[in-house]
Amino acid sequence: MNFIEPAKFPSLERFEANFGNMANRAQVEALQHAISPYMLRRVKEDVAKDIPAKEETVIDVELTSVQKQYYRAIFEHNHAFLNMGASRTNAPKLMNIQMELRKCCNHPYLLEGIEQRENEKQFNAFVEHGDFENKTAAEQQLMLNERGYVQTSGKMVLLDKLLPKLRNEGHKVLIFSQMVRMLDLISEYCDFRGFKHERLDGRVRGNERQKSIDRFESDPSVGIFLLSTRAGGVGINLTAAGECLILLVFVRFQQLSHTFIFLLIIRHLHHFRQRLEPSERCGKFHWIEPLKAD
Repeated sequence: MNFIEPAKFPSLERFEANFGNMANRAQVEALQHAISPYMLRRVKEDVAKDIPAKEETVIDVELTSVQKQYYRAIFEHNHAFLNMGASRTNAPKLMNIQMELRKCCNHPYLLEGIEQRENEKQFNAFVEHGDFENKTAAEQQLMLNERGYVQTSGKMVLLDKLLPKLRNEGHKVLIFSQMVRMLDLISEYCDFRGFKHERLDGRVRGNERQKSIDRFESDPSVGIFLLSTRAGGVGINLTAAGECLILLVFVRFQQLSHTFIFLLIIRHLHHFRQRLEPSERCGKFHWIEPLKAD
């Protein structure tokens, strides 16, 4: 700055005396005002005119009845319900309530010990009502998978409606999640639905990452790519994809002329609303009716 404008920035000592210790908002604004004439900022939308327009839609996703039971039990520290039929080592931990609630809002199977408990409960219910009569082992397993992986989570109910439609239309889809365990559940879901997919998270190393990217880009039958936000959120180009779903917070859906972002949030949850509020200043939003799951 001294080289560009020595009259306004005569010495480093004077500059540090004025701005070396940013203690209040007025100092920050003064610094921004002083250096703004010399800073060149190029916005991507001003440079690349062919970028599709972006439109954002917020979808309120209802919790399923199973999620509501566990959400209430965690919130109220109901150890009797959470430890039912399980040992202390195989039950949800309540040391970090907010994290356990976030897991429950994505899928109850993310909670410790719940997957085995719910699978046994569903199996016994099917047997009691005679739903397994004249069913092959494969058909019985498919029924259990649909009830366990899909119908127990509001977001998975929506995903189960979106993915078949997008794949039938020939779209390729990226699915992001902050939780690797959630990617495990989606991977199992893709297997029993017959969706070929690739995956990239912290457990996938070097050359295997590039091989997965190459298969997704070149193979038409591979239509879904599962990525963790930590490992795949920055620095990876997957230009073959037309849709991007980010499960924990929002879903992004791109068409030929517009880019649609669907924010999947759980109704009445304060921490999701907190994360949404800053984003409302970044784009145009349309609210639609809540999606109810069972």
